[in-house]
Amino acid sequence: MKLNKYIVKEKDRPIVYYFTAGSKKKQCLLFLHGMGAPEKWIIKVINELSKHFYVIAVEHPGMCCSDPLNKYTNVFEQYAQISKKILNKHCNGK
Repeated sequence: MKLNKYIVKEKDRPIVYYFTAGSKKKQCLLFLHGMGAPEKWIIKVINELSKHFYVIAVEHPGMCCSDPLNKYTNVFEQYAQISKKILNKHCNGK
C-alpha cells in the first residue's frame, strides 16, 4: 500500500498533515484515529481499510508534524473545518 502525504497550509505555513491510501474509485472514509495510537498500528489499520475504501487519515492538531493545539482558540471547530476542506478536495463532497 502506498501512503500519499499532503499538507494543509494557512498563510503559507503548514498546519495539518494528512495521508491518503487506496483507490479514488472507492467510497471515501475519513479515518480519525485515537490519540497516542502507535504509528505502526495506524498504518496497519489504514492498509486494511484501503482495500475497501479510499482512506483519508488526518493528523490531529499538535500531533506529529501538525501545529500544536495551543495556537487555536477552538481546536475542534478548526479541525472539523480542515477535515471538511480535505474531504471536498479528495472526495468531491461525497
